[in-house]
Amino acid sequence: MPGADFTDVDPFFDVAEFGSAATWQRKQPGAAAVAGVVIIDAPGQLLLEGIASTEWSALYRVAQWPSVAAGDRVTVGTTIYEAREVLALDDGLLARAMLRRMN
Repeated sequence: MPGADFTDVDPFFDVAEFGSAATWQRKQPGAAAVAGVVIIDAPGQLLLEGIASTEWSALYRVAQWPSVAAGDRVTVGTTIYEAREVLALDDGLLARAMLRRMN
């Protein structure tokens, strides 16, 4: 498409579309929660061309949460997840945190 900007991921993270309001909190005691938006993938959801997710994950913009690490918490609504692993994607604008549901 002429003039299309395929690096603009903002529309996908709109909470009226695919995004969910969330908070991230480092695993250190007393760490402050940081608000952001994620796209949650549940086990069994299709990710790409027929490939299904087998676990919980959160897709997020690295600019909003630049240092998510294993053991950190991501809360969406009343559901708390613990990051097990964090994977950088493509050009580094996005990352996927593989999650373990805590409640």
